Amino acid sequence: MTIPIIDFSQLGVQDILIIPCVKSERKKTLKFIDKISKNSPSDWYSAISGLLEVHTLDHGKHLLHWTGKTRWILLGIEESKDFQKISTAIRSVVYKALKEDEKNHAVCLLPAFLKNRTRAALSNGLSMAFMKTDYFKTDKKEVEGSFNYFLEDQNDSASEEVAEGLTLADTQKEICKLVNLPPNEKTPAYIVDWARQRFDRKHYSIKIYDREMLVAAGLDALYQVGKGSQHSPFLLVIKYKHSKAKSKNKHISLVGKGVTFDTGGISLKDPLNMYLMKSDMGGAAAVLGAMDILGALNMPVHVTAVIPLAENAIGPDAYRPGDVISSYSGKSIEVIDTDAEGRLILADAIAYSIKNFKPDVLVDLATLTGSIIATLGYKAAGLFSNDDDLAKSITRVAEACGERVWRLPVWDDYQEEMNSDIADIKNLATKPLAGAITAAKFLQAFTDDHPSWAHLDIAGVAMTDNEFGKQRNATAFGVLLLKDWIHHYTK
Repeated sequence: MTIPIIDFSQLGVQDILIIPCVKSERKKTLKFIDKISKNSPSDWYSAISGLLEVHTLDHGKHLLHWTGKTRWILLGIEESKDFQKISTAIRSVVYKALKEDEKNHAVCLLPAFLKNRTRAALSNGLSMAFMKTDYFKTDKKEVEGSFNYFLEDQNDSASEEVAEGLTLADTQKEICKLVNLPPNEKTPAYIVDWARQRFDRKHYSIKIYDREMLVAAGLDALYQVGKGSQHSPFLLVIKYKHSKAKSKNKHISLVGKGVTFDTGGISLKDPLNMYLMKSDMGGAAAVLGAMDILGALNMPVHVTAVIPLAENAIGPDAYRPGDVISSYSGKSIEVIDTDAEGRLILADAIAYSIKNFKPDVLVDLATLTGSIIATLGYKAAGLFSNDDDLAKSITRVAEACGERVWRLPVWDDYQEEMNSDIADIKNLATKPLAGAITAAKFLQAFTDDHPSWAHLDIAGVAMTDNEFGKQRNATAFGVLLLKDWIHHYTK
């Protein structure tokens, strides 16, 4: 990719200029400012260096200085912070500055002493600050903006880190838009078409099961959830196999819940926040984003994504509480609650992936339960796994990148809650306890005792309150985590 790098002499008077001020590197920061000031006609060095001599900037805190019409932002950065915290720090302050000053151009100055990962996070956050959310406004007040970077050290390593941060941001912005889109726009067929276009490139292949093909293949749990809607359910299979992927590298399968809108079905949801159920395909979005970034970064790996897509609607053909349905695995399922639909479509997708692709490891992501929000709030995803090494590897990467997870148990004791009197399993425990865990146990029943499986319940982190609007917005949670985890796990 072409990195938007400029020379310091090209800076304009209308720019927002950001200087990362690393708390532990004050002397180096001042030396860097002194160096670049010699190439500038403006007399700003003494003012800015004076501010830094007096103030110690904690992470995310900032100071402002104006030189004519130029806004300088001195942004406190602690390099020990995770990727996401560094990215969010610059994203937030630049987004607000763009709004307040009605400017449309920002430049981040990247001194040579920054660690590579810090450069990547800063480049990512600056790009994310220009994300648009006014997709359907007729009076668009958001102006098209642009950004550049000033790299003191333009070696290959520094440039690659900036490029990675930008590439990641491009995917994250696209995934945020996908999650934020309204359900009348974002049908299962819309996502299928999006995937067709996005993955029509080298190293990818795609297979799509429509309504009739689902029935023929025995993907009944997915079909039952989607049959009440006028919009056909689909199973979307995306394969990414790089020509340089080594045979010793593990074959990874990713499964993502893709409920494009969830009314709860006949077990109708409370209408108060039902509009947010447009995000119930957040797991599918994370998997789509991860698959996209693999090709964008040319990663030499072998990953297969299996994404079940459906709208859980009310209609004359909708499935009912009390129904007993079949599944791809052959297990019969008693439907206790039609609002526990995500686990049904995941059950078919997980079983399909394991039977047809025999992956070494399988990870599924889903906005699955309100219980996980009661447990962890909006700061972390729930992690469930039958493989300690897999769980540890995901947790390590999550802590480093900032898309945090917290492991919860999948003890066999919880399986009793899912036993049915008339079928092999029921889709909801009747006791209102440990809902996230019993949901994970339901999924595990369809893994065919696969030795390396992990489930991420991202219900609390797929959307958040942030600077992009007054309502909750998509986060693209999981894209960064999966990308980093795949990189480390396949080494």
